[in-house]
Amino acid sequence: MSPDTNRVKLIAGILFVSCGLAAIGEADDQNPPKIDDITQPAGAKLEDYEGTFENRRFAVADDTVLVYERNARSKYPLVFMGDDLFRFEGYDALRFQFARDDDGLVDRVITLRFDGTSSVRQRTE
Repeated sequence: MSPDTNRVKLIAGILFVSCGLAAIGEADDQNPPKIDDITQPAGAKLEDYEGTFENRRFAVADDTVLVYERNARSKYPLVFMGDDLFRFEGYDALRFQFARDDDGLVDRVITLRFDGTSSVRQRTE
């Protein structure tokens, strides 16, 4: 690996840590984190996040992983990052922050994009 590549990885790592977005485990390009290696939400159940949020659908697959369903044939596994935050497995530029109401029920999802923009979608189902 060239010194420039190492420098870029170091800077990216510092940015992730300083933004509270530290990588999980010992993942790298050759060893991405696997869903089985990720700790599931403590005190919460994946079913808490299941539902439709306007036009976004989240479901639990195989009782072990939350998936984003784009349509009936496309399901994308999500990795739990902590504090009701998920990201796509193998793709870190988009995250889903679930938010809870006063009773502790998930009532909306905030889509967080790499460019700093976000959108809020209320639970509709």
